Amino acid sequence: MVKAGLRAGLFVIDGIISLPIALSGYFFLPDTPETCRAMYFTPEERAFGRKRMELEGRKGRAPYTRAKITRIFSSWHIYLLTLLYICFNNGNSGASPAFAQFLRHSKDPKYAIWQINVYPTTTSAVQVVTTLAYAWTSDSIFKGARWPPIIIGGVLNIFCYISLAIWDIPSGFKWFCLILMGSGFGLSGLCFAWAHEICSDDNEERALVTGTMNELAYVFQAWV
Repeated sequence: MVKAGLRAGLFVIDGIISLPIALSGYFFLPDTPETCRAMYFTPEERAFGRKRMELEGRKGRAPYTRAKITRIFSSWHIYLLTLLYICFNNGNSGASPAFAQFLRHSKDPKYAIWQINVYPTTTSAVQVVTTLAYAWTSDSIFKGARWPPIIIGGVLNIFCYISLAIWDIPSGFKWFCLILMGSGFGLSGLCFAWAHEICSDDNEERALVTGTMNELAYVFQAWV
């Protein structure tokens, strides 16, 4: 009963922490350049944002018509890009607690609580570094192509997860794979950048495709 009460209390505390952040996001996130009315942007800054979108070749807002909706759902964009993000999102999330569980159940050596909490953050450190590396190489070395870093991150993920699935590997190699698997976490931005660029000729398609990618990825994550 005590443990159940503590768990319920943690959800309440998490909610208290999260609610102000959610409310501040509603009031302070500036919307799109076309609809922005944020008080901290001047009219000149809003106009500059709209100009940047034009220079990027992004189409402006237009009404949803039956012909537009039919065209969106008859295109491969919404299906393959959504599948890509579902695979990325769920291919990473399932392994997230594995490092902590490995440390927790280790008998020799036995790890302290602080070690179980701290050591898995090295995976997040790899995520930060590789996210920046993917973004930089995509824009520079690969000349704007998004798929090469996505392939690289996917191959690294497959290598790490197959090695961990085998499990009968040296302990040091397990540590290496548990840390390196963070290299696949940093592809989210590239997936969305690629989707925005593919759908740049139609603002409504871009909104619907990216929204579907995000929504269905987490719907699948809820039960996978």
